Amino acid sequence: MIHVLSDGLLEDYLRCHSKSYLRVQGRLGQATADSNLCAKLDASHRANAFHWLTAQFSAAGVRSLNGSRLEHLDTGDVLILDAVGGAEGLETHFHGLQRVPSEANLGVYYYQPIRAQEIFNRIR
Repeated sequence: MIHVLSDGLLEDYLRCHSKSYLRVQGRLGQATADSNLCAKLDASHRANAFHWLTAQFSAAGVRSLNGSRLEHLDTGDVLILDAVGGAEGLETHFHGLQRVPSEANLGVYYYQPIRAQEIFNRIR
């Protein structure tokens, strides 16, 4: 059986090896009230940050994938929000990908990942 190393699994492993093992086995216990509250607050924060970014870059091209898999990066969008990317058994959830001019011979631009916390710091 092949398992994808996701950001959630990695976070579980960093906090508790047993929890990550149970996640791989598909046997997770009940969530606590504290973890539920943290998840709700994180989701609310991300939604506010995505809304703010969409308003800031509305004329420049912002695309939200709403948690869907990112297939191509050749769209030229200034921002890609809420996307899942994966390759070779690794998978991660990108809060945002910001187009940045390239100084290398890789192309005209590349995408730099941004996290919701970075977005919050820019809003302040």
